[in-house]
Amino acid sequence: MQLPPDDGALADDLRDGLRGLLKTMRLLRGLSAFKHVGGHAGMVALLSAIGEAPNGSHVKDLAADLVLDASTVSRSVSAAVAFGFVERAADPADKRACVLRLTDAGRAALDATHDWYEDLFASALGTWDRAELTALARSLNRLTGDLTNHLERQRTP
Repeated sequence: MQLPPDDGALADDLRDGLRGLLKTMRLLRGLSAFKHVGGHAGMVALLSAIGEAPNGSHVKDLAADLVLDASTVSRSVSAAVAFGFVERAADPADKRACVLRLTDAGRAALDATHDWYEDLFASALGTWDRAELTALARSLNRLTGDLTNHLERQRTP
């Protein structure tokens, strides 16, 4: 689909909606959602990514998944280790590398943060019916997937 050239109002609405979503995400970072992970907003994404890898994660893979520089992820991993949320273990396939896994404390912190989000959604979106919530989730996932795919194609020469 391509926006008609004369539909600047729709483009404005899309841009404003995305800007509003980003503002809401900044508000979330300032709230207690992240108290369970040492107050670090980025820690939730890091712990989630590590937790989703059944055999553990490598910093290089996390950086690619989170679309961050490996040095940034490495610093975040060091913080997660210091908080006791992540452990480093020797990679059985490559003894020079380490595999990152969630500790019990990391899993508990991530679960507590997920519970906080569930409470937030129940409270803030309590007047929405299931069909509306399903449509929202589907649309958000489609939006982020399509935008990510498009931007990734632009990054690759």
